Amino acid sequence: MNFILPENIRCVEVSPGNEESLELFARFYNDVYVRAFTHADECVRCDDFLSTIAEYRTDDMYVRVLLFCSGDEIAGGIVYDYFGDIKTLAIEFIVVAEEYRGKGLATAMLEFTKERICNSRNKVVEWLIIEIEDPAHIKSDDFSYLYFWKKYGMKKIDFSYIQPAISKVQNPVETLMLCARHMDDDREAIATAHVAKFLYLYAHHAFGMLSPENNCSVKKMLDELERKRADTLSLKGLV
Repeated sequence: MNFILPENIRCVEVSPGNEESLELFARFYNDVYVRAFTHADECVRCDDFLSTIAEYRTDDMYVRVLLFCSGDEIAGGIVYDYFGDIKTLAIEFIVVAEEYRGKGLATAMLEFTKERICNSRNKVVEWLIIEIEDPAHIKSDDFSYLYFWKKYGMKKIDFSYIQPAISKVQNPVETLMLCARHMDDDREAIATAHVAKFLYLYAHHAFGMLSPENNCSVKKMLDELERKRADTLSLKGLV
C-alpha cells in the first residue's frame, strides 16, 4: 500500500545538508513548536534538535523531523523516533496548523510516517508510543487532543510516566501520560519488558543519556515496573 498525502500537501524531511529544510525548520520551531508548549521543561532547544538529527541516523535507530507544507505554508509537522530493536515508532511531537485542522491531516501525517518507515527502510512498525498531556494537569477545557488520540486507538500505559529532564537546565516533567497502540490489532496490555526497553532507548536516544539506568527519573520508572512483578501492563482507554 502506498499512502498518498492530500493533493496540496508535500513532505519535507529536515536534513542538516538541505538549506530549504533548515529554513522551514527554523520557521516551524519558532512559530509553531515553541508556542505549542505551556511547560518550558518539555521544549527541546533548536540546536539540540539539529544535532540529534545529524547524530542518530543508523539503520535501526533514528530520529526524524517531517514538515508538511502547502506551498510556502507549514501545515503541520511531526518529530519521531524509530527503534528497530522493539519495532516501535515513538512520536515526540505532532502539530497541525489551526487553518488545516479538522481535515484529517494529523491522521494522514501519522499514516504517511509509518508507511515511510516500512517502505523506505523495509522496517516493521508493531507499536506506536506517544507522550501526551495528562488531562488531570491541564488548566483548560480544550480536550480535543485527547479525543483525537482516543479515536486513533491510543491507550494509557498503566504506570507513572516521568519525562526525564531534557537538558541540565530543565526539570523532569510529571504531568504527561505514556500511551501506546499496537498497529495490527486492539490490545488490552503491553509487555512490561517492552516498556522497560522503550524507556531505556528513548532516554538514550531522545535525551542523549549515555547511561539511562543511572538517571533518577528513568530509575524511578524502572523500579516501579519491577515492583509490579507483572509480565504485562494494562492499556487503559482515554477518557
